[in-house]
Amino acid sequence: MDSKERKRNQNRIAQRRYRQNQKQRLRVLEEAMNLGVFKNAELDRGRNPSPDEDPFWSLPVTDAGQASTSIAPALDLDLLASPRECSEKEEPMSVLPDLNINPCLTTTTDLDAVAGASPGRTSLHRAVCAGNELLTRLLLERGADAKRHDSQGLTALHLAVEGGHESLVRILLLEHKLDPNVKDFLGRTALFQAVQCNNDVMAKLLLDGKVDVNCRNIYGDVALHMAVEKGSEQLTKILLSYGAEVDA
Repeated sequence: MDSKERKRNQNRIAQRRYRQNQKQRLRVLEEAMNLGVFKNAELDRGRNPSPDEDPFWSLPVTDAGQASTSIAPALDLDLLASPRECSEKEEPMSVLPDLNINPCLTTTTDLDAVAGASPGRTSLHRAVCAGNELLTRLLLERGADAKRHDSQGLTALHLAVEGGHESLVRILLLEHKLDPNVKDFLGRTALFQAVQCNNDVMAKLLLDGKVDVNCRNIYGDVALHMAVEKGSEQLTKILLSYGAEVDA
């Protein structure tokens, strides 16, 4: 038998097998229809069927090509509960304990800053976040870099202003002569934090320390813009008295 004849025989065999498989599939489908598995398959548009209403199960096929009539195991509906159902069954856990946290902390730092847990924070950052004057002094005396940024671009001064730690701001500005114009990754000086927290005492401390009142962040905003948007008349007057440009 030459190669062409052998190939023709192989093709005929393959075609017979294909037809047999198709017949088996049709037979399985007919038996499934007779069992009523696909009853009520057309559902109203927008309605989600429940397992009780439309138990669509894929029937296993035996080696002989027959559809198995064994009943599929029942589903544990509790495992398929929707988020809404879960929320009704269990009260949601509080993400954070009931702490007395300055709400301004959430403006530029995560709430984990309260514990000093933000990545990239040095011991000085953590001491400042905790408002610990003794440890802040000790670290600065031992040469801690007060200009160093954390992973969010904040320096010890930014963190002290956000936390409302007036004594720490005085230590950094007056005792250690820290440049008040150091910026975070968004181009903001600590004055932006003071305005954001609506803290006129911090704003005056920074302005007395020669912070640039007209400094712009990467978006082109100045502290005066923020004060006006927040509706703070007091901060607006303070900024203007220190030379903020009215038409900035």
